[in-house]
Amino acid sequence: MGDRSKIQARRADVVRQFEEAKRERENPPPRRGPRCTFCRKADHEVERMVHLGEHFICSECTDTLTAIMADGRAKR
Repeated sequence: MGDRSKIQARRADVVRQFEEAKRERENPPPRRGPRCTFCRKADHEVERMVHLGEHFICSECTDTLTAIMADGRAKR
């Protein structure tokens, strides 16, 4: 005959696993997308993400770079 406490422990373990799976399905972990090479912001934090070879650059960093380049050209 099986030990009643072992059977109850197995049932409790199955219920616990079921509840964990249910929680994970309702609250999925955050997705892992590309991050900006310069500021490390994720793609869902910025308006656009540009992919250049192995690098990703967000719209905020491209705007900053454009302003720096325009300022440098104006000083020449």
